[in-house]
Amino acid sequence: MTKAEAYDKAWRLGARGDFSLVDQIYHPNYSSFDYRTGIDANIEDDKIIVATLQEDLVQGP
Repeated sequence: MTKAEAYDKAWRLGARGDFSLVDQIYHPNYSSFDYRTGIDANIEDDKIIVATLQEDLVQGP
């Protein structure tokens, strides 16, 4: 599996509530700046965002 495929699979599973692959592929100190909100987001923040957005989205193939 390529890194891109692993990333895609991890977040697709995460959208269903299973973040085990996300935890495996991301460094524990990961962070990114979210320009929409103006905050530094860590992996736990990203998980919350994905779980919240999933309530309103339908995922494609």
